Amino acid sequence: KLLIRAFANVHERNKNTQLTILGDGVLRLEIENLIKDYNLENCVTLMGVVSNVEDYFAGSDAFVLSSDFEGLPLSILEAMACGLPVISTKTGGTIDIIENDVNGYLVESRNEAQLGDAMYRMSLLSEEDRSEFIEKSLELLIKYDINRCVKDHERIYANSQ
Repeated sequence: KLLIRAFANVHERNKNTQLTILGDGVLRLEIENLIKDYNLENCVTLMGVVSNVEDYFAGSDAFVLSSDFEGLPLSILEAMACGLPVISTKTGGTIDIIENDVNGYLVESRNEAQLGDAMYRMSLLSEEDRSEFIEKSLELLIKYDINRCVKDHERIYANSQ
C-alpha cells in the first residue's frame, strides 16, 4: 500500500510514469481499491504471480522494494543483475547491497514521502546517471557470485577446525 501511495505522488508530478507490481497475496483487493481511489488504473498494473520475472525487468527502468522486513532480498540482486537501478526501504540486508546515491536510493521504512521522492528522482535520471548506478551495482554483485560464496564458506570452514 505504501508503494501505491508513494507512486500516486510520483505520477502526479510526472505523468510519464507507470508501475507494474509482480506477485500476489492477501492484500490484493485492498491494493486494487487503493489504485481505484487514486485513479491510477491506467498506469498501475497488477500482474499477479509470474514465472518470467526477468522479462518484466528487461522492460523496466527501475526496481522498487517497499518492504517493512527483509533478509537479504534476492529480488534486489536479481534486478541489479538485469541492469536495473534500485530503490529500497532500509530493511534487513538492503543496507549491505545498496549504497544511497551510489548504486540506488535507500529510504526509511514506511516513509511514503521519502519513497515517493526517490521514485520521482529515479524517473528523472539521465541515461548517464542510470548507467553509473547500474555499473556500481554490477561491481557489487561480484561479491555475491555463487563460486565466490562457496570459496568463502570453504575457507571459513577450513579455518574453524
